[in-house]
Amino acid sequence: MRPPIRARIPFSRPPPAAAPPNRRCPKDDDENFIAMLNDVARSKQSWTIALDNPTISARLTPLHIEGFILHNLHDSRLALRFFNFLGLHKKFRHSTASFCLLVHSLVQSRLYWPASSLLQTLLDRERNHQSAVVFRNLFDCYKRFDFYSAYAFDLLIQSYVHSRKVLDSVVVVKSMKECGLFPEVRTVSAVLNGLIRIRRSDMVLVLFDEMFVGYDELRPDVYVYTAVIRSLCELKDYDRAKEVITSVENSGDCKLNVVAYNVLIHGLCKSGRVWEAVEIKKTLGFKSLRADVVTYCTLVLGLCRVDEFGLARDLVNEMVDYGIVPSEEALSSVVDGIRKKGEVSEAYDLIDKVGKLGAMPNVYVCNAMIHSLCKDGKLEEADLLFLKMGKKGLLVPDEGRLNEALSARKEMEERGICMDLICYAIIIQAILDKKDTKLLLDILKEIHDLGMRPDNVVYTSIIDKYGRDGNLEMANAHWELMVDEGFPPNVVTYTAMINNLCKAGFVDKAESLCKEMIFRGINPNRITYGCFLDQLTREGNMGEAIKLHKEMLEAFLANTITYNMIIRGYCKLGLIDEAFKTLVEMSDNGVAPDCISYSVIMYENCRRGDLGGALRLWESMLERDINPDGIAYNFLINACCAAGEFGKAFELQCDMVKRGLRLTRATYDYLMKCRPENKIR
Repeated sequence: MRPPIRARIPFSRPPPAAAPPNRRCPKDDDENFIAMLNDVARSKQSWTIALDNPTISARLTPLHIEGFILHNLHDSRLALRFFNFLGLHKKFRHSTASFCLLVHSLVQSRLYWPASSLLQTLLDRERNHQSAVVFRNLFDCYKRFDFYSAYAFDLLIQSYVHSRKVLDSVVVVKSMKECGLFPEVRTVSAVLNGLIRIRRSDMVLVLFDEMFVGYDELRPDVYVYTAVIRSLCELKDYDRAKEVITSVENSGDCKLNVVAYNVLIHGLCKSGRVWEAVEIKKTLGFKSLRADVVTYCTLVLGLCRVDEFGLARDLVNEMVDYGIVPSEEALSSVVDGIRKKGEVSEAYDLIDKVGKLGAMPNVYVCNAMIHSLCKDGKLEEADLLFLKMGKKGLLVPDEGRLNEALSARKEMEERGICMDLICYAIIIQAILDKKDTKLLLDILKEIHDLGMRPDNVVYTSIIDKYGRDGNLEMANAHWELMVDEGFPPNVVTYTAMINNLCKAGFVDKAESLCKEMIFRGINPNRITYGCFLDQLTREGNMGEAIKLHKEMLEAFLANTITYNMIIRGYCKLGLIDEAFKTLVEMSDNGVAPDCISYSVIMYENCRRGDLGGALRLWESMLERDINPDGIAYNFLINACCAAGEFGKAFELQCDMVKRGLRLTRATYDYLMKCRPENKIR
């Protein structure tokens, strides 16, 4: 039997105030000198003045600092402040033993983030030291002075993983095992995922066997098993990956989530074994799991690669029925595939159906569709698709080119070429961006003079633009004009107006409009309900917001955006635990969190001064392969600077540059102000 993962001594047990007899004690004069350091550290006198005293500065050695740390195990915060002061202001070179003692002391006091930061400083200083040597120093202190928490070794492993020195983290894991210690399962999971990132999937399998096979006390969790499945798929051993899933399901060791199955589905689709992937998706319901957007989009792309566009279309239709928005890549692939097979009408119908969820294929596929529709004589459908492209922002001209568009219109008139509604719709969009009301009315009059009438697509864009600009009076005027013209509002028009009313604070009017919408037989969609949900969370009315969101969830209308609204609402009220529970609930309900889901909670952590909590969420986000955006990087770098964690701030800045993201000017200035000697590339 292996030893327990952690000694069964509670964290609340007060550590000894001074070194017990079995610890190595300095000589009497060293004891007196250490007592003098204690007095200096606790006195109100300036540390700079006190340490400039020759009686201290001439005698101070790393051995004395080690003794000082041991005498202050009960006050590790003070020990850390004194330790940092000596290093930063007195250029004192601490011993490796001092670092290790202080790390163990901080861990014993449950100050994990400062301990992790201190370890990172040690690793940066001892770049040439092998990981086995660093581990040996940390282990010697652990055994020699009988520290009861071994979590410092987990922090060491995590530091190596975060520094992209994953092979060094493997060395530490194996060294721990040789010494009768075991890291936490989540630490091993971080190492396994780190190995996957450097494409050492073979080592993942070896390390899994060494750490978990034959050791009942250390049980792998879902993240560990997911890493193993991902590694087997990377090695193209899909049959064995399926065996692992079957084994876990039969043994009941843990309950796999949809992510583990998505990994296998992706691997099978990548290898051309799409039908096996489809069968796995069909079994999810029997496992009390629900396919998410990743499941569907992976299968759609896989089916398109083997020219099974019919089944891919069926899956997209199923996604829409469940309220899941397909990715642009997946939708574009299946639409273009159907079009190329000559099923142009079916492809257009699919675009129309998915468009109700706000999704559209990319501009190249849309252009090809318009060409095919025109070729088949379906000019009305081509016009509508063109308008949808304009509304989606795929055709909106630059504001500065409005004059060119008007000049082109004049030239068309001179050549006897008639303007159609699509051309006018593009000009109207540019006029709205320029906020030229007089010109808009002139264009609308011109359209009527030519015997044409703007349809509800054109009017909806006008109503939405005025509403977003806060001019509800003009929005209402064009609403009435649209109805008078014989174009009843559709779900998009209602939703645009409801959204603008909510944002303006007229929630009662928005509710009345929603009731009118239902009375007319138009069902509100996810975006419609989202308008009310957004307003409720902004007002802090979380009771009603949760009630509405639960109804959306039951109707399969909840998605990542609606969950993010709930998370934001909780954070706004300071209920960060509830926000975190909502983040966990998302995955349980088959909704994939995104960068915003994590960033909102991380920002609240930073605002509260809990940088450690923010960074733990950051690492969790990276482990789930969720790419952070520039906003997340900038506020986290600012938080690190405010907490004095300059090393972490510059590490984040370097990682940000590697991802092709840029600092804001304010963040750049903050970094330069905090550490002017550092040059940011």
